[in-house]
Parts: sequence; C-alpha cells; structure tokens
Amino acid sequence: MNHYLISKPAALFKVTGEDAADYLQSQFSNDLRHPGVNNPVTYGLWLDQKGKVQGDSFILQNDEESFLLLSYFCEKEALLATVENNIIADEVEIEDLTESASIISLWGEGIAESLPASGEFKVNGSAYCFNGRRSVMSGEILSLASTPENEQSVIEELTLKNPDAWMQASQKQADAERIRSGIPAIPQDIGPSDLPQEAGLEKDAVSFNKGCYLGQEVMARLHAMGRAQRALYRVILPESVKSLPLPVFSGEKKAGELRSANEHNGLALLKRRIVEAKEPLHLGEPNGKPLEIK
Repeated sequence: MNHYLISKPAALFKVTGEDAADYLQSQFSNDLRHPGVNNPVTYGLWLDQKGKVQGDSFILQNDEESFLLLSYFCEKEALLATVENNIIADEVEIEDLTESASIISLWGEGIAESLPASGEFKVNGSAYCFNGRRSVMSGEILSLASTPENEQSVIEELTLKNPDAWMQASQKQADAERIRSGIPAIPQDIGPSDLPQEAGLEKDAVSFNKGCYLGQEVMARLHAMGRAQRALYRVILPESVKSLPLPVFSGEKKAGELRSANEHNGLALLKRRIVEAKEPLHLGEPNGKPLEIK
C-alpha cells in the first residue's frame, strides 16, 4: 500500500540575490554544486562552529540566484535566525513562504516511478516534486500556492491509475514510518547539543570535499578520528510514552535519551560502548521498564 500525507512545512524560505549561491555554500553542510544537473535539490544541515546541528533543510535551486529552503520540522523563526546569522555585506534576500505552502508526502514501494532521479526535482507550475526523507522510499510534492483544490487535483492525478493502491495517512502514521525507517527528525532527534555523526547524517548530509563552511573543521576532524561516542538507535518500547525526551539508564548511570516515540517504536541517542557491551537498558529511571535495541 502507498501512502500520502497532506501537511504544512515547518519552514519554507526563498533565498535570492547575486551572492545567494556563494553565501549558502559557505553556510550549508552539503555541496550545492551539481554540474550537469538542471534542477538540483540537496539535503543538508545548518551547523554552528562546534559542528552541532542547528537545523536541516532541502535546498532547491531554481537558477543561479534563486533557491528554496524547506524544512519538515525546524521552527521557522529559529531556522531563519540560523540561515541569516552571517549575512553581513552579502547581496542576499530571504522571503518567508511558509504560510502559503503545503506538502504532499508520498511513501511506499510503488512510488518510485512517480519520482524524479535522486538529487533532482521536477517542477510543474508552482509545484516541485523530489525525493524526500519520510521513509526509505519517499517523495515530496511541494506546492508554493496551496489551495484545497490544488491539493485535491494532485491526489486525483496520483491515484488515477490505481486508486486502491493509495491511502491517506495521518501525521502519527508518518511519524511511525519515519521512526521505523530510522530517519531522525531535526531538531527533535538530533539538535543543538548533537553532532551529525551521531545519527549517521554524515553519509548523505555532510560534504568532506566542498571546502570551507560553518562547522567544517569539526566535521573533518571527526571524519579523520573515526566514529562518534554516541549513536541513534531504533528501539522497542515496553509501553507508550507521553513525554519526550526521556532518559535511558544502564544501572545507575545515564546511557542516553529516548528522543522519538510512536506506540512501541522509538529512536534513542545512546552511548555506543554501553549498547555494544549489551548492558541492560531501562527507560525513565535506573529500575524502569526494560528498553530493547531493535
């Protein structure tokens, strides 16, 4: 079964100006240069000088001086402050498009034929289609001029060939799929006190070849050293969790935190050495209910 979710982006900005490309390249963790790609889309992070994760976004490049920044979960005020923090004499303008936009997220084994190649987007009027991060195989249809009529038109086009293969999902179901797929939500799972390597984000959200950017020295040093001391693990919960984050203990010592939870599945940031030693883990308190690594 294929699923679709209609939602609002947490943040959507349009960045323009003759210095926009150079400025974004100097701040973003991933390389925005894609020779030979007509409509490039890049997922990456916004780091501070210590390499800690301040936010994430997709960046879609319309042309040499026009970009769209989209984030699923980062609050727009916080992300805007991060993005514009180092604009000094640069010719860069940022426009907030969040309120007028919507996203139709798609996931399921049968959606590959509906998506463009990885790293590219298709555009149709004010709608952009590209690969997403809701599941192992997922896509996004971003509409800049959202109306119920437009959304319904997209859904009808999607389901026209095989309406029985599609089901509308809730945000709770989307969260469950993301957790099952081991994809972190930022800043919930990995945030201002955490490093990209602790969630494996250096694999597809960090460039080690692009040159200088904010946090680059820390990324290079960690890359040379090997691995981080903590990691994000999929876990099985003994019961539903009402409040997050929730501490995880090994004996009397704190082993980490449960960051995301949906029913009996979760994502926990834990110390590697404790997990690798297969020490018993307990949720909430030293003698709390057992937590199982999935």
